[in-house]
Amino acid sequence: MSDLNPYAAPQVVDDAAFSANPNFADLDDKALKKLYHRSSNVNFIAGLIMLAIVFLVAIIPTLSNSGGYEWWMTAIFCVVLVLYVVTAVGLVKRTNWGRTLGIIVSALSLINIPIGTIIGIAGLAAFISSPNLFGAGRVTHRELKAEFKERKRMKKLRAKQG
Repeated sequence: MSDLNPYAAPQVVDDAAFSANPNFADLDDKALKKLYHRSSNVNFIAGLIMLAIVFLVAIIPTLSNSGGYEWWMTAIFCVVLVLYVVTAVGLVKRTNWGRTLGIIVSALSLINIPIGTIIGIAGLAAFISSPNLFGAGRVTHRELKAEFKERKRMKKLRAKQG
């Protein structure tokens, strides 16, 4: 005869071990939160790069019309524009080469004091410390957000229960 009581309450399973997504089963709440915030930083940096693209597209015609700038200034802005466009595409698709270009763009933005320095440091921290956000086996931001919200909801339920 079985020792199990058929009328007993079900056993509580640890939320981290019983994750809806197997990519997050080995992450505790703190590591998941850190990865989620780094993924948010990557999205923010990609948005800033897209904003810089709009700014560069708007400023290039004024550079060529003004008498104070030489042709090489316009050429530099065009090269930076192409670099930003390729980087933005790589970051949106979360490819390995997008991560590499993101590191390069973040390192180059360190020169622009003070805002570029802050953005560059945040970008370098996000790109270097989270390689699992990029490449073939990447974790998408949508999956991270869903898991983060689910664990947050479970944590609130546990706090209510006592």
